Amino acid sequence: MKANWKKVISCVVGLVLTFFATAVLAIASSGPYHIVVNVRTDRPNALYKCGEKATFLISLREAVGGSVKEGEISVRLTLDGLKKIEEKKIKVGEKPMSVTGILTEPGFLRCEVKYLKDEKTYRGYAAAGFDPECIKAMTIMPEDFDEFWAEGRAELAKIPLDVRLTPLPKYSDEGHNCFKISFANVDNTRIYGYLNVPTKRTEMIPEPKIPGSPLVLQKKLYPALVEVPGAGVGAPREPIISNSMLTLYMGVHDHDLGLPQEEYEKLEKGRLKGHYYLGAPDRNRYYFRRAILGVDRAINYIASRPEFNGKQLVISGSSQGGFFALYMAGLNQHVTAAAANVPGFADQAAYLAGRMPGSPQLVLRAPEEARDQWLKMSAYFDTVNFARNIKCPVIVFVGFIDKACPPSSVYSAYNEIKAPKRIFNGPLTGHGTTNQFSLFKDKWIEGQLGLRDPIPPSREK
Repeated sequence: MKANWKKVISCVVGLVLTFFATAVLAIASSGPYHIVVNVRTDRPNALYKCGEKATFLISLREAVGGSVKEGEISVRLTLDGLKKIEEKKIKVGEKPMSVTGILTEPGFLRCEVKYLKDEKTYRGYAAAGFDPECIKAMTIMPEDFDEFWAEGRAELAKIPLDVRLTPLPKYSDEGHNCFKISFANVDNTRIYGYLNVPTKRTEMIPEPKIPGSPLVLQKKLYPALVEVPGAGVGAPREPIISNSMLTLYMGVHDHDLGLPQEEYEKLEKGRLKGHYYLGAPDRNRYYFRRAILGVDRAINYIASRPEFNGKQLVISGSSQGGFFALYMAGLNQHVTAAAANVPGFADQAAYLAGRMPGSPQLVLRAPEEARDQWLKMSAYFDTVNFARNIKCPVIVFVGFIDKACPPSSVYSAYNEIKAPKRIFNGPLTGHGTTNQFSLFKDKWIEGQLGLRDPIPPSREK
């Protein structure tokens, strides 16, 4: 896979997030006095059996200097950020500064530590997972879940594709051509992205199934990689370039790419303000219905391209892109493998069990009088329900101190996958990733694309 700036940034971000995950550094606008609050579990992997005792070890130090020796800290234990389990204060300097907790059912025990100094608050976090692969999703699949999405796809199929391609010479060379691309979508909208097409059209290969046969000129076909970006009105910003595969980097919005930054700011403050909640609780008007159908159409398009080999089509993404990876793996039969980093939108009903749902926490943001309606609608867009339909290999990364996509929500979706799968834990990671997972993911995707020997989990033969 050809390297590009996006992959480099991914690795750098992973390293930075990992380093700072449990050492939250708050920097004031004036004065040199800063404090780092370190919180960690007594086990490096932060994993426990239900009923075992987890101990959170706490320390404070000045960012430049020695340890903090005065004051007190506030410690709060919750069920993955929602249901309060315990709250206490501890004098700084007590030996040891620690707090213990136990969960008797599968889940994550989250520890938040706050320290107040000169009217500034400094925080640190850690979490302990208790039998996370036994977490049961609270989200129920509607009886007409499959029918709802089949009807949406049928509705879109009646609309002419109207594909529009704009060449991007800046990102093209003798090995590949890049384009801006858009398609017609439901609700009189369009969906936009970047397409990369290798330019090598033929190659000399042996006649198939004839040992020792001479080389013959044959049409060159390629695997395909689809990515959806993380949240952001202006994403994606750059194409994924490659000489060895088709790539499609699809946004989820209904506006063009490459606009001036001020235009995106206007959209974010204007008609797309709070877009994660637009249209709710009407499942047919909800914003992400058109986004899901649009990305699904884009996958069907790239699978129909004459350059596609018809064998390998992998989808990958992080956060918003992570839940779209699981969405499409469960919805579109062309997807042969999926990689999801900190996927959101999982287990919107988790609050019923005292756990924090994944972003965007639809039901928790709903007006109190409409909560039942929002809950009913959310099930049609919940990552958990798409995960239940996945039949291809999947890899997932989860950050234990991720507040946007809490680990219990990620595990609730992961545990529903019945296909070959593997999850990577980030005990010290928030809403990001680790260098270890990024490196594995790139090699794994290459294997799933047929560009190198496959790495498990792989398709069962």
